[in-house]
Amino acid sequence: MIPEGPRPRRVPPGDSVPARDPGTPPLSAARADTTEHSCANGHPSTGPALVAGAWPVVLLRYRPGITGAAARVAHLVPIPPGNQAGSAGVAYCGALLRRDLVETVRPGQGTPCALCVTNCRTTSPPPAPAIALPAGGIAHETDPQKAAGCYHAWGWPVALRGEQVWLKLDPDIVALIIPVSLAAQATRILNRWRCRPLALIHPDVPEHQVMLAGERHSVGPSYPRGVHRITGALPLPPTVVPCGPLSWVRPPRANALCLSGFGGLSGFRGPSGMRSLCGEFDVFAALRTALPYPPA
Repeated sequence: MIPEGPRPRRVPPGDSVPARDPGTPPLSAARADTTEHSCANGHPSTGPALVAGAWPVVLLRYRPGITGAAARVAHLVPIPPGNQAGSAGVAYCGALLRRDLVETVRPGQGTPCALCVTNCRTTSPPPAPAIALPAGGIAHETDPQKAAGCYHAWGWPVALRGEQVWLKLDPDIVALIIPVSLAAQATRILNRWRCRPLALIHPDVPEHQVMLAGERHSVGPSYPRGVHRITGALPLPPTVVPCGPLSWVRPPRANALCLSGFGGLSGFRGPSGMRSLCGEFDVFAALRTALPYPPA
């Protein structure tokens, strides 16, 4: 069980997390110090639980004209350590926000996202490992509790926020938002390199794939225009976010997040000769091979 952290404190003006009125809910969750195991890169990773109240939080909403007025709520978006300018943000509700489509708002400006406020205060460990999956595998599991149990049994660093399943990306994993056409080219190249891409579809960016990679670089490489980087945490299928459900491009396997830690294309290969998870450099090289020069 994740221990209860300290009570939320009032943040002085000028800090990254705005101060709140006594009658309003806190904007960040209490930190829960626990150890989580990840098979990414072939070694355990330890650190704070999935929801890290110590991370600064910003309020973001879509710019005028991007979406309807009803959808322009102010989302609570945690900023992980080392987050780069221009990186995409993942709100506590699971909404995926590209920085070129959103604007920063002040406390009290606009309507807050109710699910963000709820989720930033609610995190629980995954349930007991799942005994059995549906006939079609994890891709056909619609119960978040059962799916989280399955991921947990695989050794994936997951936790539940209400009815949502979240994957802890730090410190080994990175998620990349890639346009569908470019992702398809990169996937073909990675398959030729005997590297198995792991990607999902997020309803906030339906014309993109969100591809997971291991062996994350501390400073992201110079990706082609239109590719956005995510660190921190990411919701996993069958999570439902405000715009709809997430889904896998191809069903993952139990060892889909495993890497040997040797880097590059020399990493661990399964019985079929395919690596379990592409490294970030592998994905970057495939993208540059597919699109060697940035578009004008």
